[in-house]
Amino acid sequence: MSSRNLFPNLVIYFSSAHYHVLSGLFLAFDVYRPKFSVDSPYIIDTYRNHKDFLYVAAGLWAVCRSVQITSISYG
Repeated sequence: MSSRNLFPNLVIYFSSAHYHVLSGLFLAFDVYRPKFSVDSPYIIDTYRNHKDFLYVAAGLWAVCRSVQITSISYG
């Protein structure tokens, strides 16, 4: 019995779709909830409301992303 019979290709697509759809929904629910709205007291007059925070966070993300991409070995 081969591994192809044990784990058919259709199961891979279903498993991946299931993972991505649910993680997207859960992430969207958390990010777009009222706690993070523009006029929320959780955001107003805190470091999250300053442009510098956004620039630093985006810069750190870009640096970490570039390090991750360049550290992958394709050989």
